[in-house]
Amino acid sequence: MKYLRPSILLFMVAFLAYGILIPQLGFYWDDLPISWIRYQLGSEALTRYFSTNRPVWGVLYQLTTRIIPQVPEYWQIFALLWRWLGAVVVYANRSKIMERETAAGWGVAWLFRSTRIPSHGPAILWAFTLSLSFNVSQVCAAIIASAMARRGA
Repeated sequence: MKYLRPSILLFMVAFLAYGILIPQLGFYWDDLPISWIRYQLGSEALTRYFSTNRPVWGVLYQLTTRIIPQVPEYWQIFALLWRWLGAVVVYANRSKIMERETAAGWGVAWLFRSTRIPSHGPAILWAFTLSLSFNVSQVCAAIIASAMARRGA
């Protein structure tokens, strides 16, 4: 319940930054070939395609292409949801680090979510957001563990 209001506001930011453009956007530079591989050659072809340099992405694409059909709007909505969840994770982690400075947490999450990365598609953005969210979570966990160890020592 603590993060419900910020989550809703961050969704509104993500929608205003990205969502209103969904009808005008199509596949991005690497989404179309990857979705073509999946829908024309099968999901196993994705594993072979990514086997040499990004094997985890092959598995992630297998999972996502089972859920999302080859329609650009669905891919854009999926990317919007990942952008929003990434902003919520950034806000939650920032709030844990500095509990009294909520304005700074809002600012960081707002910038994280409203900044557009040109010429990169949802595939890059959701992977980047997921990766950044995990990295930020690890840093926050280390800071919190360090602070708790100092208090207990």
